[in-house]
Amino acid sequence: YQWDPLPSLSGCEIINRGIPGDTTSRSLLRIENDLVSLKPDLVIIEIGINDLNSIGFLPELENYITENCKKNLTQMIDILNTRKIRTLFLSIYPVSSVPCYRLPFWSEKIRAYVNEVNAYLLQQNSQYVKVVDCNKIFLSDDKMKKEYALDMLHLNRSAYMRLNDFITPYLPVEKNNYGRGSN
Repeated sequence: YQWDPLPSLSGCEIINRGIPGDTTSRSLLRIENDLVSLKPDLVIIEIGINDLNSIGFLPELENYITENCKKNLTQMIDILNTRKIRTLFLSIYPVSSVPCYRLPFWSEKIRAYVNEVNAYLLQQNSQYVKVVDCNKIFLSDDKMKKEYALDMLHLNRSAYMRLNDFITPYLPVEKNNYGRGSN
């Protein structure tokens, strides 16, 4: 929902359906109405950190939270594949430095689970879904690069500009083509 500036695609209408604090469970509930019903030519999705961030509040459920996140991502990918909707699925962005006031509700295990879910996601490429590894541009020493962090979980404007440049090669240059990028 904070993506600014949005990618520049001539002749395309871009509709941002991001919701602050969204989880994979809630996104899965609204995928039909908010996404599939629009009959998009291309979808770009990045989701999952809000699921995994809850491990800091519910450490006894860390395995359930992680597996549920993967299950929901798989269901989203299945829906998109079944509907033949071309999709760029972005890996979960790395977490930045954790401020002191968040430490009581933080677990360093979250970083490991982000890596686990991203490794899982990177195996989900299919005919219609291409997973893009955002760690290639944002990760340094197991954290978000400082120059790209708005806060602990979100990208700043220069990060979105860098992301736009990074995903451009993955964008379709013609119907049924994912562009020139490689993952």
